[in-house]
Amino acid sequence: MPLNLSVLEYFKLKGATLLISPSEFANRINSISSLIFDWDGVFTSGYKKDNENTQFSETDSAGIHLFRFAHYLDTNSILPCFIITGQNNSQAEEFASRESFTKVYKGIKNKAEIINQINKEYELKISNAACFIDDYQDFSLSKECGLRFFMNKDSIPWTVSQLLEHLWADYITATKSGNHVIRECFELMLSFNTKSSEALQHRINMSEVYKEFLFRLRN
Repeated sequence: MPLNLSVLEYFKLKGATLLISPSEFANRINSISSLIFDWDGVFTSGYKKDNENTQFSETDSAGIHLFRFAHYLDTNSILPCFIITGQNNSQAEEFASRESFTKVYKGIKNKAEIINQINKEYELKISNAACFIDDYQDFSLSKECGLRFFMNKDSIPWTVSQLLEHLWADYITATKSGNHVIRECFELMLSFNTKSSEALQHRINMSEVYKEFLFRLRN
């Protein structure tokens, strides 16, 4: 990336679309109190075979992890993370366990129904949640979230036109599903977080601060 470009400008040149102002985007990033992910098409390409688990990207997981650490440095709290998937996918559960996510909701056909449950059980405002989606099945969820990332595909121009018409997302990625697309979202979010550089240095040095974060994350 050229040094004179911001991360946002870089991805916009690659084809990303930001549907709100950069200042509002920054405000929403800095107000995030939870992360909500779809699984298929977000962590994965969307391709599946019967009775076969899907895969995920270590590049994506590293981006999520570093952002959670930066958030911890900023707030002294662990950022709750949820996966809401329409399928019963054991890989999603294994990933969530490894990364110390808060909960996986599986077999959910109407994802908006889970919002009240999350609000009640974890006392979180969904209006301060960032969600990561990839298709029309997720629009009932994105309508309620405060920051919405849509994982793009070349094959869905009509769906994207509906998203644009109704403003069901705030950011449409340049990267396509299955190509470390989540990392694009978190590179952006890290670029707007004032603690990201500090978090990176702590992580590189395996500092005591980072070890404390890991302990709190896993306990």
